[in-house]
Amino acid sequence: MRSSRSLLLVALTILLGTSGCTALQQIAALKSVDFAIASVNRVFLAGVNLDQVRSYNDLNIMDATRLVAAVSRRDLPLQATVNLSATNPSDNPVTARMVGLDWRLFLDD
Repeated sequence: MRSSRSLLLVALTILLGTSGCTALQQIAALKSVDFAIASVNRVFLAGVNLDQVRSYNDLNIMDATRLVAAVSRRDLPLQATVNLSATNPSDNPVTARMVGLDWRLFLDD
C-alpha cells in the first residue's frame, strides 16, 4: 500500500512537471507572435458612449454637457474594448498560449 502511494506521487509529480514545461514553452512562444489592433468598440469617454458618434452633431444635449463638464474638470476617463489579432508564425514549432495580458496605454506621456 505504501509503495503504491509513492508510485502515485511520483507519477503525479512527473505529470505536473511535464505539463508545467509545456505551459512555459507555450508562453515563451508568444515572443514570436505578431499582435495588432483588430478593432475598438464599446468606447466611453467620461461616461458617454461614443460608438455611434461620428461628429459633434451626433451628441445629444445631455452627453455634450457631460463632456464639457469633464473637460472643465480635466477628468476624461476613457473605457474601450480593444480587440487584438494574434498571428503565430508557421515556423514557430510551439503553439503559443496566452494566459492573460496586462497593458497600459500612454498618450502624450
